[in-house]
Amino acid sequence: NDVALIFDSTNYIVDTTSDTINPSDGLTSLREAILAANADVAADTISFSIPGAGPHRISLTTALPEITESVTIAGYTDPEARRNQLAVGDNAIIEWEIDGSGLAVGRPLDIVADDVTVRGLSIINSPQEIAIRVAGQGTVIEGNFIGLAADGTTPDFNLGGVLIESGASHTRIGTDGNGVGDVGERNLIRSDSNSIFVASSPTSTTTTFGTLIAGNYVGTD
Repeated sequence: NDVALIFDSTNYIVDTTSDTINPSDGLTSLREAILAANADVAADTISFSIPGAGPHRISLTTALPEITESVTIAGYTDPEARRNQLAVGDNAIIEWEIDGSGLAVGRPLDIVADDVTVRGLSIINSPQEIAIRVAGQGTVIEGNFIGLAADGTTPDFNLGGVLIESGASHTRIGTDGNGVGDVGERNLIRSDSNSIFVASSPTSTTTTFGTLIAGNYVGTD
């Protein structure tokens, strides 16, 4: 008889802005949370909670690890955060910024796994690279400020916004249009170059398909 394997998911709580790996400090950095989720075959969650008013800025000095297992990075789990509620405009409260200004190489988020969701983050100051690279299947990017600080107005540009690699499929950037929480899925995206770039090549053996880009504010003032 076949045996179904059931893996328990884990909620890793980021509770420091430090970008270090220190198992003995009693804290969990975003870098540590990604590494832990990568080591777990279950679909985990990375949530955020830190005392005091935000925004809380994680300043990267080296690229974060590639995301190699299914995970939801859930910025709106911070007690002070809130999704956008406006049909026109954006009043989201984002409490966590990922700052790439210290990166000589690499990008803030590099997604190679399937079924990864990123929501409720401000991803800024990556002048050498794009903010998010998507190379897996079923990636969801929703409710983020990309190239804008957590206040939603101050431009802190990345070289590019989101890159969807050739071969990635069923990527959603923004709303799914199902009538449930659609305005809260809106991204605000500004960059120095391509805000959203879908890669394709006539010589590639893979194709990009099933991409949905909807309900975002792109390149707005």
